[in-house]
Amino acid sequence: MLRTIRESAAAQAEIDRLMALYERFEDWWVRGWSWRLARDPFTDAVQLPNSSPSIYLLKSSQNHADLGFPFTLTFMYSATDQYVDLIDVRFVAISIGDDAEQRVAQP
Repeated sequence: MLRTIRESAAAQAEIDRLMALYERFEDWWVRGWSWRLARDPFTDAVQLPNSSPSIYLLKSSQNHADLGFPFTLTFMYSATDQYVDLIDVRFVAISIGDDAEQRVAQP
């Protein structure tokens, strides 16, 4: 079952920022992580204790640096059988060098 992804304004702003900075990010988001979250938001996710409704954190792999993404993302969301409500997306740089430093530093 594929759930519908609903992004908060903050999550959408971060996704839009990354799309503008990284040429392949839109493909990585649309065909990769949003599909993954829609299909199975619970595998490898950490549930925040005492959250109601349940809030989950899921971190992307640092191996994506090989694809031109020198960062990891942590997704914060809640999920039902129909929806994944993406509350926030946090960016953490894992590799800074050449022009990546300039791109990462931009707001």
